[in-house]
Amino acid sequence: MLNYIYNLFGWNEIAKPLCVAGDILCTMTEGANTLKDYLPDAIEPTVFAAIDFLDQNRIISLAATGVVALGSAALWRYNAMRNQYLAVASGYRNNCGLHCILNTWLGLPEAQIRELIDRHPIFATIIQTFADYYELDNCDADMFLLLCKTFNQPYDREILLGQVFRQVLRLYIPEQDLNSVADDKYIHDDLLSYITQEMGASLTIHNTRQFQSVQKEVTYPSNTPATWHVDAYHVGNHYNFKYPSYRQSVDHNTRRTQYENSLLLRAMVGVGSDDTPMQEFRIKERVQAVHHQLTHGVQRDDGHQGKKMKIV
Repeated sequence: MLNYIYNLFGWNEIAKPLCVAGDILCTMTEGANTLKDYLPDAIEPTVFAAIDFLDQNRIISLAATGVVALGSAALWRYNAMRNQYLAVASGYRNNCGLHCILNTWLGLPEAQIRELIDRHPIFATIIQTFADYYELDNCDADMFLLLCKTFNQPYDREILLGQVFRQVLRLYIPEQDLNSVADDKYIHDDLLSYITQEMGASLTIHNTRQFQSVQKEVTYPSNTPATWHVDAYHVGNHYNFKYPSYRQSVDHNTRRTQYENSLLLRAMVGVGSDDTPMQEFRIKERVQAVHHQLTHGVQRDDGHQGKKMKIV
């Protein structure tokens, strides 16, 4: 019935101006946290629940059903359209949930990133795990952040750190859940929270319509007062996420389409998609080469340290 009315009223003609208007509105107000969704999160569950009830009530008159159906289709499509403004995380090695976390963290201002490193012991563990994973000598916080700056393309960051974050997560979850975070397994919501709570962040998992029969959203608090926040969104059996500002999400998505700028994707050219050992070898080889270059190039000829690079 919905599909019939949807077509009958010429949705394609109605959708275009609505979507264009939404694009213009978001562009005009870029960075405004109040526009993080087309409909405010506070009223969205109530509105959609009411629409669902009316959608399914078969005793409403045909005319009323038609009006409700058209409005429902429009709002649900509008809700789907907003997801194009989510920052996309890759599903490389099923680390999408961790990719949401690490991208959000590295999207913070540099001063806040360094403050978090100094405040929370887990970051020392992350840096040491990173150095061990890539077999790097002399990898302190400055070198770690410099490498994150060098591998700044979204795919690079996710390939660079996804497996490192997975290894660190294993150190904090209950022993009975270790098998749930084995390599290449999908990591569930509650297990992701074990790493964010140690990083001083709260984590909210938002669900799309097909998950809302179970839960609309759930927030996992930090072990200490949270100083930053991660918003992750179910989009099927996958997570995408949202930066604090609309502009950051758009910039992230634009940069991820520039495949030629990804050093690690280029390193894996010619490797089969199912050849994980060779992928890992090529990735580590490239990271080690860049680390070597940075290690031998951080000092100027006069012997002074070069200017620190800003993390963006």
